[in-house]
Amino acid sequence: TRGIMLVMTFLVFAKLHRMRIALAKANLVLQEASATDPLTGARNRRFFDTSIAGDANHALRSYEVQELRVSDLIFYMVDLDDFKEVNDRYGHGVGDQVLLEVTRRINSVIRSSDVLVRWGGDEFLIVSRYSNRADASAFASRILTAVAEGGAGMANTGIHLRQTCSIGWAAFPWDPGEPKAVPLEAVLGLADRGVFEAKTLGKDRAIGVLPSDKGRKLLFVTAGDRVSTYCVQTVCVVGPSQASNPSTVTV
Repeated sequence: TRGIMLVMTFLVFAKLHRMRIALAKANLVLQEASATDPLTGARNRRFFDTSIAGDANHALRSYEVQELRVSDLIFYMVDLDDFKEVNDRYGHGVGDQVLLEVTRRINSVIRSSDVLVRWGGDEFLIVSRYSNRADASAFASRILTAVAEGGAGMANTGIHLRQTCSIGWAAFPWDPGEPKAVPLEAVLGLADRGVFEAKTLGKDRAIGVLPSDKGRKLLFVTAGDRVSTYCVQTVCVVGPSQASNPSTVTV
């Protein structure tokens, strides 16, 4: 009868609706998994690649539109010190536990608007959005302290480790006077250069790489084999193993 047909039609549409909801939820789960590092739960490079353009555009607009509050996008490259020795001495299982603990500690000090990305191996990238470059040294100091504080969470294994890290940071836009002059890729390279210098100077420290008319000259090769020269000065923040009270030194 007509009534039965209406009921059956309603049941079919209800079932299709439930299936669409279930499919949407499954797609969200898959999308989240594709953007997340399976070991640490931090974001991965795929997430960074798909989201960074919007963050960069927001930072540029804040410098171009006077009504907006200036908003820097700051990259902190975090590289664990001597992590290979942990894997070689205790095995990759312990190494994985150290990575999990380091992730937890970094997440405990960054803001909800910041993004922690596992950049690869024992290297992380903190994307600090809606920030002020004047606060970058203090923020880097908190990361150094959080990572190095106490043991590396291995009490249940009977192993005591004190893990430290080296950090390089740089802000986008690189030059506030010319926000579009230096591409995002180059700023990431400058932050990575900061990690190299932090390692060279003794590890457990953060090096900020800043523009300077009278600074050292650095050469970088960016997309299309374009070679660019940047005059820089560096700011060094030493970690807790280097000084009882971390200090800031400009070089």
